[in-house]
Amino acid sequence: MTADAMDIIHAKLGEFNRKVAADERLASDLEGIHRTILLDMGERRLTLELRDKSLAIVDDVNAPDVRITTTAEVLVGIFNGDVSPMRAMLVDRTLKVEASLEDKLRLRKLFQ
Repeated sequence: MTADAMDIIHAKLGEFNRKVAADERLASDLEGIHRTILLDMGERRLTLELRDKSLAIVDDVNAPDVRITTTAEVLVGIFNGDVSPMRAMLVDRTLKVEASLEDKLRLRKLFQ
């Protein structure tokens, strides 16, 4: 994964955390939610943890609640708005999300 991809991931995590801090409704929606997210980009795997209304990179976990499989290029494209997550999942099949429906809906908030 390129340094640019990691920079964008870190920026998005910060943006998400600032959004939660500023949005009482979003913070309320995330109250008491604890999830681990494995971001598998082939050559690089990151584990994210949503806890206490904050998203952060953590050490690997054995059984993540959510598994996202894609490439760094697709992920950067999604974050930049150049790639539609729905198109990547349904048409191009370059994004795979394994999670409960409730968790998939929560994930949308990260990509918005």
